[in-house]
Amino acid sequence: METSKAANDSHCAQSPIRVQILGPSYRGILLETRTFAQTTLYGKWLQPPNNTKILACPGNTVGAVTHSNTNLKDQSTVYIWMPPESSSPGVFIFVATVAEAYDKYWLGIQSSVMYRGIRASSSANRFTWEAAVLTILFFQLAMFLLL
Repeated sequence: METSKAANDSHCAQSPIRVQILGPSYRGILLETRTFAQTTLYGKWLQPPNNTKILACPGNTVGAVTHSNTNLKDQSTVYIWMPPESSSPGVFIFVATVAEAYDKYWLGIQSSVMYRGIRASSSANRFTWEAAVLTILFFQLAMFLLL
């Protein structure tokens, strides 16, 4: 899974982020945005692409995207996610379950880390979302070593 980034590799709060699933064509999907070790869904998904729909979840009625049929979806399918307001946690990951067929699927595919940075602007500090260099796997290994 990859998050397509703007030219400057950062995102302001309330600026949409494009998400694509890289790999073979697939028929089913569940796509969410979470922070570490929590089940809360953050942000909102905008106008789902063809053959997909918004999935209302407890606490967030636009918190996930899922398939609306088993038609093939591929790397050209783009999902648009709007970050939450600045009062939300500072670290997010996109998490997907992708099904190529009924008996061939992948659970818990994770994107690179998206974190909120603060950049100075002409008016005041503004929040931006940036892709971290660290991967989730590395972060989880570090957490395991600390426990």
